[in-house]
Amino acid sequence: AQVVDGPLPDFTIVNGNEVCVNEEVNLLDNSAGQIIGYDWDFGDGFTSTDLLPSHTYTVAGPYTVTLQLTAPDQCASTQSVDILVNPNPQAGFNADQGCENQPTLFSDQSSVTLGLLSGWEWDFGDGNGASTDQNPSYSYSGLGDFDVTLVVTTAAGCTDTIVQQASVNPTPVVAFSASNSCVGDEQTFTNNTTPNDNTIATWAWSFGDGNTSSTVQPSHSYTGLGTYTVELTATTDSGCTATFTQDVEVYPYPETSFTFSAFEGCAPFDVVFENESSINANYSIGTYEWSFGDGNTSTIFSPHHSYSKTGTFQVTLTTQNQCSGPISKTANFTVL
Repeated sequence: AQVVDGPLPDFTIVNGNEVCVNEEVNLLDNSAGQIIGYDWDFGDGFTSTDLLPSHTYTVAGPYTVTLQLTAPDQCASTQSVDILVNPNPQAGFNADQGCENQPTLFSDQSSVTLGLLSGWEWDFGDGNGASTDQNPSYSYSGLGDFDVTLVVTTAAGCTDTIVQQASVNPTPVVAFSASNSCVGDEQTFTNNTTPNDNTIATWAWSFGDGNTSSTVQPSHSYTGLGTYTVELTATTDSGCTATFTQDVEVYPYPETSFTFSAFEGCAPFDVVFENESSINANYSIGTYEWSFGDGNTSTIFSPHHSYSKTGTFQVTLTTQNQCSGPISKTANFTVL
């Protein structure tokens, strides 16, 4: 009997020995000898008799690719190569309600049945924004619906892509005006927010002294001195919020008082006025306005005044800082 050499099988997997589900697997054959037949077995129930076949695995798992060569004399030779088919990830994400010029938060919800996720590529759909963070945030400068794309990659290099819309709604421009006030006075806050209509679902005022309001344009009285930070937060019916703050100074009223030397005298009648007005130690009285009842006035702290005509005269003192002091005392003088 004559013994002959069979063909020598020699093939490699072009993609390598690890591939992904649905990735086309290409084979490179370097077999030698006289060959009349190729019988490929991909290990998943599929076969081929092509010289250089390609194959796609639809289920993850370990497989063995086997090639059997047949020679003209019917001698056969076989070679087997193991291949690992890795699962593709399932891309997914959630997006918070988007508001113009405020961060929209994106939460990755991707998963994979075997292995680990290792890469995330985001395109936020406005031509500018991109990120490789797993859970990024992005601020849109325009309104509307944007097609957000996420490509997720596993440690084995397998990928999946998802496209979802993110909606971006208007953010209110919050503003208000308020003047400094005096203890006990009612302060009105003028709401200058845009828009200032029924698209604003809630108003939230904080007056800085523990009191709040939910009205559009509130008023408030402060019972203590000092600087208060007033805050207004507006929330639209689509959930977009913005906040504006402004400091308001609350001043004390002066306590206006004076004494004088005599009630009655003969012309010319010289009267000495002693100013006893006071104010909280942290503040000062700016001006003093005396009216002597005879058409004469003074802004001196404690003036002297001489009455040259006869009659009865009413003297008043008004003090002024940021708050006008009430006239605390009047004096009637009779000049004989």
